[in-house]
Amino acid sequence: MTPLAIELGGGVAFWRFDKFIVDNVVYPSSEWDGTEPFAFAGLAYNVPIGPRASIQLFGRVLGGFGYSSTGLDDFNAAPPASNMKSEFNLGFLVGAGIRVGR
Repeated sequence: MTPLAIELGGGVAFWRFDKFIVDNVVYPSSEWDGTEPFAFAGLAYNVPIGPRASIQLFGRVLGGFGYSSTGLDDFNAAPPASNMKSEFNLGFLVGAGIRVGR
């Protein structure tokens, strides 16, 4: 078995906010809860540390396709007109984990 792995995947991030404040005005938090689809790609390397355990060292690039919510839509529609929006962004993750089992 090769110790190197290639990772590809995606999903949906669920964002939850405590509150949203603009110019000392607090907007209801539940209206700003939203979602963002994402995709990722990465590499992982497994280092055996026993007969059924290994340490996984990994690095990933994560692309988010833009947050959306009812609160953001309402905020942009209310006067004065605004155009706050979320666009595609990239993030990077590096880390280590322990894998146990077969």
